Amino acid sequence: MLKRYKNALFDMIQTAGLNVSDFTGDEQPARMEGGPVFEICYKPANLTFTVRNSETDPHVFDYFCDIYAPGFSKPLDPYFYPEEGYTNFRGVQEGFKDWLSLQVRTAIDEELLSDLWATATHDLPAPNEPNTGRFTDDEWQQVKLALSTFRVLLIENFNPNEEQLEVVSQRLDYLSVAVNRLNKFDWKGVALSTLIGISTTLTLDTERGRQLYGLFQQAFSALMHLIR
Repeated sequence: MLKRYKNALFDMIQTAGLNVSDFTGDEQPARMEGGPVFEICYKPANLTFTVRNSETDPHVFDYFCDIYAPGFSKPLDPYFYPEEGYTNFRGVQEGFKDWLSLQVRTAIDEELLSDLWATATHDLPAPNEPNTGRFTDDEWQQVKLALSTFRVLLIENFNPNEEQLEVVSQRLDYLSVAVNRLNKFDWKGVALSTLIGISTTLTLDTERGRQLYGLFQQAFSALMHLIR
């Protein structure tokens, strides 16, 4: 592939706000009929986007890409596009943009999310052994810091408007004060209710709600033992 085209794809990765060090770009000989191949790989998820020149024209291409589908035994949709034949480089750019936004972004989001089923098994106390101890003064300070961290993460990831942010802040302030009057088991119940309330305030769908819970776990990653 000509450098002008390879560089344009490189620029598209940067424009999408992705880390270019997570990608590789390799020239390869033709695998099937057609001309030489340029393969871009998103390394963390081993996803590839492959562009192939026609046999006769360095300005004409087709392409195929991996779909993010962990757990499947074989790649999905391993067909060249466009279906009607070769396209110009603009067609490749449109396909590459879709691949970055749909497949690579999905892989990144999955890496950030926690497995709620695993968390439910691992983090919650045994049904007959609730942690009913009280928070110490030092633990209260740690919880307050974790709630402040969660608030920052929430703003960065969900960009609430002024009205939503006021409601979120009120809910987190209530949760901070509740540390003084509730035992650890009861506080965790209130924390879960608070997260549900925040999710409703931000009108999050199920997937974004999972992300919200993942951010809460991230903020409290060093403190989960306090509320098991």
